Amino acid sequence: MSPCTINFHRYLGLPLFLSVALGASPSAATDAPAPVAKERSALPVPPTFKVAPSEFESPKELALKRGVVLKVSQQGWADVQFTSKLPIGQRGAVLNVENVHVSRGRVDGIVPNNGTAGLLLLGPGGVQAVTAGGRISMIVGHDRVTVATFGGDALVGRSGALKPLPANTVRTFELQVARFTDRPILPAPIAKAPGLGLSLGGEAPVVIKLDNPASAASYCGFLFDAQGAAVTQTCGQTDPNHIVLQAPSAGTYWASVAAVDVDGLAGTPSQPVSVQILGAAPGSYDIENGTVFLGLGEQLKLVGYEGLVMRYGASPEYYPAASAVKPLEQKPTVVEFRNPREPNGSVVLNLSPRVLKSQIDIGPVRSTWPQDDIKVTVKMWDGQGRPLDALAEHRIVTKVGLTTVDVPFTRDGTATVGVVPTQPGPGPWVVRVSVLDANGHEVKRNFLEVATEPASPPTVSASTALPGKPGATVARR
Repeated sequence: MSPCTINFHRYLGLPLFLSVALGASPSAATDAPAPVAKERSALPVPPTFKVAPSEFESPKELALKRGVVLKVSQQGWADVQFTSKLPIGQRGAVLNVENVHVSRGRVDGIVPNNGTAGLLLLGPGGVQAVTAGGRISMIVGHDRVTVATFGGDALVGRSGALKPLPANTVRTFELQVARFTDRPILPAPIAKAPGLGLSLGGEAPVVIKLDNPASAASYCGFLFDAQGAAVTQTCGQTDPNHIVLQAPSAGTYWASVAAVDVDGLAGTPSQPVSVQILGAAPGSYDIENGTVFLGLGEQLKLVGYEGLVMRYGASPEYYPAASAVKPLEQKPTVVEFRNPREPNGSVVLNLSPRVLKSQIDIGPVRSTWPQDDIKVTVKMWDGQGRPLDALAEHRIVTKVGLTTVDVPFTRDGTATVGVVPTQPGPGPWVVRVSVLDANGHEVKRNFLEVATEPASPPTVSASTALPGKPGATVARR
Protein backbone atom coordinates (compact mmCIF):
# COMPACT_ATOMS: atom_id res chain seq x y z
CA MET A 1 0.00 0.00 0.00
CA SER A 2 1.34 3.44 -0.84
CA PRO A 3 2.32 5.80 1.98
CA CYS A 4 -0.40 8.09 3.24
CA THR A 5 -0.62 11.12 5.50
CA ILE A 6 -3.05 11.09 8.40
CA ASN A 7 -3.87 13.34 11.31
CA PHE A 8 -1.77 11.88 14.09
CA HIS A 9 -3.80 13.33 16.98
CA ARG A 10 -7.16 12.37 15.51
CA TYR A 11 -5.85 8.94 14.51
CA LEU A 12 -4.57 8.11 17.97
CA GLY A 13 -6.93 10.27 19.94
CA LEU A 14 -4.03 11.93 21.74
CA PRO A 15 -3.63 15.38 23.18
CA LEU A 16 -0.78 17.27 21.55
CA PHE A 17 1.50 17.32 24.61
CA LEU A 18 1.77 13.53 24.68
CA SER A 19 2.86 13.28 21.08
CA VAL A 20 5.38 16.04 21.57
CA ALA A 21 6.61 14.42 24.79
CA LEU A 22 7.94 11.49 22.83
CA GLY A 23 9.83 13.64 20.36
CA ALA A 24 11.05 16.06 23.04
CA SER A 25 12.43 13.37 25.29
CA PRO A 26 16.21 13.83 25.40
CA SER A 27 16.68 10.10 25.36
CA ALA A 28 14.37 9.41 22.43
CA ALA A 29 16.86 10.35 19.75
CA THR A 30 20.09 9.83 21.60
CA ASP A 31 19.70 6.68 23.69
CA ALA A 32 21.16 3.56 22.11
CA PRO A 33 20.94 0.03 23.50
CA ALA A 34 22.84 0.06 26.76
CA PRO A 35 26.49 -0.74 26.04
CA VAL A 36 27.95 -3.75 27.79
CA ALA A 37 30.05 -2.46 30.64
CA LYS A 38 33.74 -3.22 30.62
CA GLU A 39 35.26 -5.39 33.30
CA ARG A 40 36.47 -3.50 36.31
CA SER A 41 40.21 -3.01 35.83
CA ALA A 42 40.49 -6.49 34.36
CA LEU A 43 42.65 -7.50 31.46
CA PRO A 44 42.05 -8.20 28.68
CA VAL A 45 39.34 -5.66 27.93
CA PRO A 46 36.18 -7.11 26.33
CA PRO A 47 35.51 -6.05 22.75
CA THR A 48 32.47 -4.14 21.56
CA PHE A 49 29.84 -6.73 20.71
CA LYS A 50 28.91 -6.60 17.03
CA VAL A 51 25.38 -7.79 17.83
CA ALA A 52 23.72 -7.00 21.16
CA PRO A 53 22.88 -10.11 23.19
CA SER A 54 19.25 -11.14 22.68
CA GLU A 55 17.10 -13.91 24.11
CA PHE A 56 15.06 -13.78 20.89
CA GLU A 57 16.10 -17.04 19.19
CA SER A 58 15.79 -17.64 15.43
CA PRO A 59 13.30 -14.86 14.58
CA LYS A 60 12.23 -14.06 11.07
CA GLU A 61 13.76 -10.72 10.14
CA LEU A 62 12.07 -8.15 7.90
CA ALA A 63 13.77 -4.98 6.68
CA LEU A 64 11.33 -2.07 6.40
CA LYS A 65 11.92 1.43 5.11
CA ARG A 66 14.51 3.89 6.45
CA GLY A 67 16.42 1.30 8.43
CA VAL A 68 13.52 0.01 10.54
CA VAL A 69 13.82 -3.74 11.19
CA LEU A 70 11.18 -6.20 12.39
CA LYS A 71 11.97 -9.48 14.12
CA VAL A 72 9.06 -11.90 14.31
CA SER A 73 9.03 -15.03 16.47
CA GLN A 74 8.37 -18.46 14.98
CA GLN A 75 4.84 -18.35 16.43
CA GLY A 76 4.36 -14.63 15.80
CA TRP A 77 2.38 -12.84 13.12
CA ALA A 78 2.95 -9.26 11.94
CA ASP A 79 1.10 -7.41 9.19
CA VAL A 80 3.07 -4.48 7.75
CA GLN A 81 0.29 -2.05 6.81
CA PHE A 82 1.41 1.37 5.62
CA THR A 83 3.69 4.35 6.28
CA SER A 84 2.23 7.39 8.01
CA LYS A 85 3.65 10.80 8.84
CA LEU A 86 3.48 11.57 12.54
CA PRO A 87 4.97 14.40 14.65
CA ILE A 88 6.95 12.19 17.02
CA GLY A 89 10.45 13.48 16.35
CA GLN A 90 12.52 15.96 18.32
CA ARG A 91 10.41 19.01 19.16
CA GLY A 92 7.45 17.62 17.26
CA ALA A 93 9.30 16.91 14.01
CA VAL A 94 7.22 14.88 11.58
CA LEU A 95 8.68 11.44 10.88
CA ASN A 96 7.81 8.61 8.54
CA VAL A 97 6.34 5.93 10.77
CA GLU A 98 5.89 2.29 9.77
CA ASN A 99 2.53 0.86 10.93
CA VAL A 100 2.57 -2.82 11.87
CA HIS A 101 -0.32 -4.88 13.25
CA VAL A 102 0.70 -7.68 15.64
CA SER A 103 -1.93 -10.42 16.03
CA ARG A 104 -0.02 -13.12 17.92
CA GLY A 105 3.33 -14.06 19.38
CA ARG A 106 6.25 -11.72 19.75
CA VAL A 107 7.40 -8.99 17.42
CA ASP A 108 10.41 -6.73 18.02
CA GLY A 109 10.98 -3.49 16.18
CA ILE A 110 14.38 -1.81 15.95
CA VAL A 111 14.35 1.85 14.98
CA PRO A 112 17.56 3.80 14.24
CA ASN A 113 18.26 6.67 16.62
CA ASN A 114 18.87 9.18 13.86
CA GLY A 115 15.56 11.05 13.90
CA THR A 116 14.45 9.90 10.45
CA ALA A 117 11.92 7.13 11.18
CA GLY A 118 9.47 5.73 13.68
CA LEU A 119 7.48 2.58 14.33
CA LEU A 120 3.88 2.06 15.47
CA LEU A 121 2.87 -1.40 16.72
CA LEU A 122 -0.86 -2.15 17.04
CA GLY A 123 -2.04 -5.16 19.04
CA PRO A 124 -5.34 -6.70 20.18
CA GLY A 125 -7.58 -4.77 22.56
CA GLY A 126 -6.53 -1.47 21.03
CA VAL A 127 -3.02 -1.65 22.50
CA GLN A 128 -0.66 0.73 20.69
CA ALA A 129 3.04 1.49 21.04
CA VAL A 130 4.98 4.09 19.07
CA THR A 131 8.68 4.97 19.25
CA ALA A 132 11.14 7.19 17.40
CA GLY A 133 14.26 5.22 18.32
CA GLY A 134 15.56 2.14 20.09
CA ARG A 135 14.04 -1.33 20.35
CA ILE A 136 10.46 -2.05 21.26
CA SER A 137 8.86 -5.45 21.84
CA MET A 138 5.21 -6.46 21.74
CA ILE A 139 4.13 -9.88 22.98
CA VAL A 140 0.54 -10.94 22.33
CA GLY A 141 -0.67 -13.66 24.65
CA HIS A 142 -4.00 -15.33 25.31
CA ASP A 143 -5.22 -12.85 27.90
CA ARG A 144 -2.73 -10.01 27.83
CA VAL A 145 -0.44 -7.86 25.72
CA THR A 146 3.02 -6.92 26.95
CA VAL A 147 5.13 -4.05 25.60
CA ALA A 148 8.76 -3.43 26.53
CA THR A 149 11.22 -0.70 25.55
CA PHE A 150 14.99 -1.07 25.30
CA GLY A 151 17.35 1.84 24.71
CA GLY A 152 14.64 4.38 23.86
CA ASP A 153 11.38 5.85 25.17
CA ALA A 154 7.95 5.12 23.72
CA LEU A 155 4.31 6.10 24.01
CA VAL A 156 2.20 3.09 24.95
CA GLY A 157 -1.49 2.78 25.73
CA ARG A 158 -4.94 1.74 24.57
CA SER A 159 -7.13 3.22 21.90
CA GLY A 160 -5.08 6.39 21.61
CA ALA A 161 -4.80 7.03 25.37
CA LEU A 162 -1.03 6.71 25.29
CA LYS A 163 1.33 7.38 28.14
CA PRO A 164 5.12 7.63 28.14
CA LEU A 165 6.98 4.38 28.75
CA PRO A 166 10.60 5.02 29.77
CA ALA A 167 13.41 3.00 28.30
CA ASN A 168 14.02 -0.44 29.81
CA THR A 169 10.49 -0.71 31.19
CA VAL A 170 7.76 -3.33 30.67
CA ARG A 171 4.03 -2.48 30.51
CA THR A 172 1.45 -5.27 30.63
CA PHE A 173 -2.21 -4.85 29.59
CA GLU A 174 -4.89 -7.30 30.78
CA LEU A 175 -7.30 -7.83 27.88
CA GLN A 176 -10.29 -8.58 30.09
CA VAL A 177 -9.97 -5.49 32.30
CA ALA A 178 -9.04 -1.87 31.62
CA ARG A 179 -5.79 -1.70 33.51
CA PHE A 180 -2.04 -2.05 33.04
CA THR A 181 1.00 -2.48 35.22
CA ASP A 182 4.57 -1.25 34.77
CA ARG A 183 7.78 -2.86 35.94
CA PRO A 184 11.47 -2.41 35.09
CA ILE A 185 13.23 -5.02 33.04
CA LEU A 186 15.22 -7.48 35.11
CA PRO A 187 18.58 -6.17 36.35
CA ALA A 188 21.90 -7.47 35.16
CA PRO A 189 23.20 -10.43 37.15
CA ILE A 190 26.84 -10.69 38.12
CA ALA A 191 28.48 -13.49 36.18
CA LYS A 192 31.49 -15.27 37.63
CA ALA A 193 34.31 -16.05 35.22
CA PRO A 194 34.87 -19.77 34.74
CA GLY A 195 38.29 -21.26 35.37
CA LEU A 196 40.79 -22.07 32.66
CA GLY A 197 39.43 -24.77 30.33
CA LEU A 198 41.06 -27.40 28.15
CA SER A 199 39.96 -28.80 24.80
CA LEU A 200 41.93 -31.23 22.67
CA GLY A 201 39.43 -31.18 19.83
CA GLY A 202 35.77 -30.38 19.23
CA GLU A 203 33.44 -28.40 21.45
CA ALA A 204 34.29 -27.42 25.01
CA PRO A 205 31.63 -26.81 27.69
CA VAL A 206 31.72 -23.46 29.51
CA VAL A 207 29.92 -23.26 32.87
CA ILE A 208 28.94 -19.83 34.18
CA LYS A 209 27.78 -19.14 37.74
CA LEU A 210 25.87 -16.07 38.95
CA ASP A 211 26.83 -14.38 42.20
CA ASN A 212 23.47 -12.57 42.57
CA PRO A 213 20.85 -14.42 40.52
CA ALA A 214 17.82 -12.26 39.81
CA SER A 215 14.32 -13.57 40.45
CA ALA A 216 13.85 -14.86 36.93
CA ALA A 217 11.89 -17.53 35.12
CA SER A 218 15.03 -18.60 33.25
CA TYR A 219 18.40 -17.40 31.99
CA CYS A 220 20.09 -16.89 28.65
CA GLY A 221 23.82 -17.33 28.20
CA PHE A 222 25.74 -15.70 25.36
CA LEU A 223 29.22 -16.45 24.05
CA PHE A 224 31.25 -14.05 21.88
CA ASP A 225 34.64 -14.44 20.27
CA ALA A 226 37.63 -12.19 20.89
CA GLN A 227 36.46 -9.80 18.16
CA GLY A 228 32.97 -9.45 19.62
CA ALA A 229 31.14 -11.63 17.09
CA ALA A 230 28.35 -13.84 18.46
CA VAL A 231 29.39 -17.50 18.70
CA THR A 232 26.54 -19.25 20.48
CA GLN A 233 23.71 -18.72 22.90
CA THR A 234 21.61 -20.99 25.07
CA CYS A 235 18.29 -19.94 26.63
CA GLY A 236 15.80 -21.62 28.91
CA GLN A 237 18.34 -22.56 31.57
CA THR A 238 16.99 -22.43 35.11
CA ASP A 239 19.97 -23.12 37.38
CA PRO A 240 21.84 -19.85 38.01
CA ASN A 241 24.82 -21.81 39.32
CA HIS A 242 25.15 -23.97 36.23
CA ILE A 243 24.59 -22.05 33.00
CA VAL A 244 26.23 -24.07 30.25
CA LEU A 245 27.51 -22.76 26.92
CA GLN A 246 29.36 -24.70 24.25
CA ALA A 247 32.52 -23.15 22.84
CA PRO A 248 33.16 -24.53 19.34
CA SER A 249 36.87 -25.03 20.00
CA ALA A 250 39.78 -23.86 22.13
CA GLY A 251 40.45 -20.12 22.15
CA THR A 252 39.57 -16.87 23.93
CA TYR A 253 35.91 -15.89 24.35
CA TRP A 254 33.63 -13.62 26.35
CA ALA A 255 30.45 -14.73 28.13
CA SER A 256 27.42 -12.79 29.31
CA VAL A 257 24.18 -13.85 31.02
CA ALA A 258 20.75 -12.21 31.09
CA ALA A 259 17.80 -13.02 33.32
CA VAL A 260 14.50 -13.71 31.49
CA ASP A 261 11.08 -12.92 32.97
CA VAL A 262 7.80 -14.82 32.67
CA ASP A 263 6.97 -13.02 29.41
CA GLY A 264 10.21 -14.18 27.80
CA LEU A 265 11.84 -10.74 27.98
CA ALA A 266 15.52 -10.64 28.89
CA GLY A 267 16.84 -8.00 31.22
CA THR A 268 20.15 -6.19 31.05
CA PRO A 269 22.98 -8.61 30.22
CA SER A 270 25.75 -9.06 32.73
CA GLN A 271 29.17 -7.60 32.35
CA PRO A 272 31.09 -9.92 30.02
CA VAL A 273 33.56 -12.27 31.68
CA SER A 274 36.64 -13.71 30.04
CA VAL A 275 36.56 -17.36 28.97
CA GLN A 276 39.90 -18.93 28.12
CA ILE A 277 40.17 -22.46 26.77
CA LEU A 278 43.61 -23.90 26.11
CA GLY A 279 43.87 -26.46 23.37
CA ALA A 280 45.45 -27.78 20.23
CA ALA A 281 45.63 -25.59 17.15
CA PRO A 282 43.91 -26.98 14.05
CA GLY A 283 45.92 -29.89 12.70
CA SER A 284 46.24 -33.64 12.74
CA TYR A 285 47.29 -34.99 16.11
CA ASP A 286 47.21 -38.46 17.65
CA ILE A 287 45.10 -37.96 20.79
CA GLU A 288 43.79 -40.80 22.92
CA ASN A 289 42.46 -40.85 26.49
CA GLY A 290 43.59 -37.28 27.05
CA THR A 291 47.19 -37.90 25.96
CA VAL A 292 48.76 -36.30 22.89
CA PHE A 293 51.23 -38.56 21.07
CA LEU A 294 53.92 -36.73 19.11
CA GLY A 295 56.56 -37.98 16.74
CA LEU A 296 60.26 -37.23 16.99
CA GLY A 297 60.74 -33.48 16.52
CA GLU A 298 56.98 -32.87 16.39
CA GLN A 299 55.39 -30.15 18.55
CA LEU A 300 51.84 -29.54 19.72
CA LYS A 301 50.83 -26.06 18.56
CA LEU A 302 48.51 -24.29 21.01
CA VAL A 303 45.68 -21.79 20.94
CA GLY A 304 44.31 -19.94 23.95
CA TYR A 305 47.72 -19.81 25.65
CA GLU A 306 48.03 -16.02 25.66
CA GLY A 307 48.57 -14.57 29.14
CA LEU A 308 49.10 -17.97 30.77
CA VAL A 309 52.12 -19.35 32.57
CA MET A 310 53.39 -22.92 32.33
CA ARG A 311 55.80 -25.40 33.82
CA TYR A 312 57.08 -28.86 32.91
CA GLY A 313 56.45 -31.62 35.44
CA ALA A 314 56.90 -30.62 39.05
CA SER A 315 59.30 -27.76 38.32
CA PRO A 316 58.95 -24.98 40.93
CA GLU A 317 59.34 -22.33 38.23
CA TYR A 318 56.56 -21.04 35.99
CA TYR A 319 57.31 -19.00 32.88
CA PRO A 320 55.19 -17.41 30.14
CA ALA A 321 53.34 -20.07 28.15
CA ALA A 322 54.86 -20.98 24.80
CA SER A 323 52.89 -21.35 21.58
CA ALA A 324 54.00 -24.98 21.19
CA VAL A 325 55.12 -27.80 23.50
CA LYS A 326 56.72 -31.23 23.06
CA PRO A 327 57.80 -34.22 25.17
CA LEU A 328 61.11 -33.78 26.96
CA GLU A 329 63.87 -36.27 26.15
CA GLN A 330 61.38 -38.43 24.23
CA LYS A 331 59.67 -39.42 27.48
CA PRO A 332 56.09 -39.00 28.74
CA THR A 333 55.80 -35.38 29.86
CA VAL A 334 53.28 -33.39 31.91
CA VAL A 335 52.87 -29.67 31.19
CA GLU A 336 50.81 -27.56 33.63
CA PHE A 337 49.22 -24.24 32.64
CA ARG A 338 47.81 -21.55 34.92
CA ASN A 339 46.18 -18.19 34.62
CA PRO A 340 48.23 -15.89 36.87
CA ARG A 341 45.04 -13.96 37.69
CA GLU A 342 43.45 -17.19 38.94
CA PRO A 343 46.32 -19.08 40.62
CA ASN A 344 44.04 -21.69 42.18
CA GLY A 345 43.01 -23.19 38.85
CA SER A 346 45.14 -25.03 36.32
CA VAL A 347 44.94 -27.48 33.45
CA VAL A 348 47.40 -30.22 32.53
CA LEU A 349 48.54 -31.44 29.12
CA ASN A 350 49.83 -35.00 28.92
CA LEU A 351 52.36 -35.50 26.14
CA SER A 352 53.99 -38.73 25.06
CA PRO A 353 56.34 -39.69 22.25
CA ARG A 354 54.43 -41.55 19.57
CA VAL A 355 57.17 -44.18 19.56
CA LEU A 356 58.59 -44.73 23.01
CA LYS A 357 60.38 -47.94 22.12
CA SER A 358 61.37 -49.55 18.84
CA GLN A 359 63.32 -52.65 17.88
CA ILE A 360 64.87 -53.83 14.59
CA ASP A 361 66.09 -57.42 14.30
CA ILE A 362 68.07 -58.59 11.24
CA GLY A 363 69.06 -62.23 10.94
CA PRO A 364 70.25 -64.80 11.13
CA VAL A 365 73.22 -63.23 12.87
CA ARG A 366 75.81 -65.19 10.86
CA SER A 367 74.36 -64.94 7.41
CA THR A 368 75.79 -65.73 4.05
CA TRP A 369 74.50 -65.08 0.60
CA PRO A 370 73.09 -66.74 -1.37
CA GLN A 371 72.61 -69.48 1.21
CA ASP A 372 70.49 -67.56 3.82
CA ASP A 373 67.33 -65.46 3.65
CA ILE A 374 67.98 -62.20 5.48
CA LYS A 375 64.83 -61.48 7.52
CA VAL A 376 64.08 -58.01 8.95
CA THR A 377 61.64 -57.72 11.90
CA VAL A 378 60.50 -54.29 13.15
CA LYS A 379 58.54 -53.82 16.39
CA MET A 380 57.35 -50.48 17.83
CA TRP A 381 55.45 -49.44 20.98
CA ASP A 382 53.84 -46.13 21.93
CA GLY A 383 54.15 -44.25 25.20
CA GLN A 384 51.55 -46.48 26.84
CA GLY A 385 53.21 -49.73 25.75
CA ARG A 386 50.76 -50.52 22.96
CA PRO A 387 52.12 -52.10 19.75
CA LEU A 388 52.25 -49.78 16.73
CA ASP A 389 52.00 -50.54 13.05
CA ALA A 390 55.39 -49.48 11.72
CA LEU A 391 53.90 -49.03 8.24
CA ALA A 392 51.03 -46.76 9.35
CA GLU A 393 52.99 -43.57 10.04
CA HIS A 394 56.59 -44.62 9.44
CA ARG A 395 58.79 -45.59 6.55
CA ILE A 396 61.28 -48.48 6.59
CA VAL A 397 64.36 -47.87 4.47
CA THR A 398 66.66 -50.81 3.62
CA LYS A 399 70.08 -50.40 2.05
CA VAL A 400 72.73 -52.88 0.96
CA GLY A 401 75.94 -50.95 1.01
CA LEU A 402 74.91 -47.55 -0.33
CA THR A 403 72.13 -48.84 -2.55
CA THR A 404 68.50 -48.65 -1.44
CA VAL A 405 66.76 -52.00 -1.83
CA ASP A 406 63.03 -52.50 -2.20
CA VAL A 407 61.81 -54.87 0.51
CA PRO A 408 58.11 -55.83 0.63
CA PHE A 409 57.17 -55.50 4.31
CA THR A 410 53.97 -57.00 5.78
CA ARG A 411 52.33 -57.25 9.19
CA ASP A 412 52.87 -60.41 11.18
CA GLY A 413 50.98 -60.11 14.46
CA THR A 414 52.45 -57.14 16.30
CA ALA A 415 55.57 -57.07 14.10
CA THR A 416 56.38 -55.83 10.62
CA VAL A 417 58.53 -58.28 8.64
CA GLY A 418 60.29 -58.49 5.29
CA VAL A 419 63.03 -60.45 3.53
CA VAL A 420 65.98 -58.68 1.88
CA PRO A 421 66.51 -60.08 -1.61
CA THR A 422 69.85 -61.77 -2.26
CA GLN A 423 72.30 -59.39 -3.88
CA PRO A 424 74.66 -60.28 -6.71
CA GLY A 425 78.40 -59.71 -6.54
CA PRO A 426 81.39 -61.07 -4.70
CA GLY A 427 80.41 -59.68 -1.24
CA PRO A 428 80.69 -59.30 1.66
CA TRP A 429 77.74 -56.92 2.16
CA VAL A 430 76.39 -54.65 4.89
CA VAL A 431 72.57 -54.53 5.25
CA ARG A 432 71.30 -51.37 6.94
CA VAL A 433 67.67 -50.86 8.05
CA SER A 434 66.29 -47.51 9.30
CA VAL A 435 62.80 -46.50 10.49
CA LEU A 436 61.85 -42.89 9.67
CA ASP A 437 58.85 -40.93 10.98
CA ALA A 438 56.54 -38.75 8.89
CA ASN A 439 58.98 -35.84 9.15
CA GLY A 440 61.93 -37.91 7.95
CA HIS A 441 63.54 -38.19 11.37
CA GLU A 442 65.27 -41.49 12.08
CA VAL A 443 63.58 -43.35 14.91
CA LYS A 444 65.69 -46.52 14.95
CA ARG A 445 68.39 -48.26 12.89
CA ASN A 446 70.35 -51.49 12.80
CA PHE A 447 72.76 -53.28 10.46
CA LEU A 448 74.09 -56.74 9.67
CA GLU A 449 77.21 -57.91 7.86
CA VAL A 450 76.52 -60.65 5.35
CA ALA A 451 79.41 -62.87 4.28
CA THR A 452 80.02 -64.59 0.97
CA GLU A 453 79.48 -68.32 0.99
CA PRO A 454 82.92 -70.00 1.32
CA ALA A 455 84.34 -71.46 -1.90
CA SER A 456 84.28 -75.28 -2.19
CA PRO A 457 87.71 -77.12 -1.94
CA PRO A 458 89.20 -78.24 -5.25
CA THR A 459 88.33 -81.76 -6.46
CA VAL A 460 90.38 -84.22 -8.54
CA SER A 461 88.64 -85.32 -11.70
CA ALA A 462 91.24 -88.05 -12.63
CA SER A 463 93.72 -90.30 -10.90
CA THR A 464 96.90 -88.47 -10.13
CA ALA A 465 100.06 -90.13 -8.92
CA LEU A 466 101.25 -89.04 -5.55
CA PRO A 467 104.72 -87.64 -5.67
CA GLY A 468 107.33 -90.11 -4.41
CA LYS A 469 104.78 -92.94 -4.13
CA PRO A 470 104.50 -94.94 -7.27
CA GLY A 471 101.00 -96.28 -7.87
CA ALA A 472 99.29 -94.09 -5.24
CA THR A 473 96.36 -91.93 -6.45
CA VAL A 474 94.04 -89.10 -5.15
CA ALA A 475 90.46 -88.96 -6.23
CA ARG A 476 89.24 -85.44 -7.10
CA ARG A 477 85.81 -84.86 -5.77
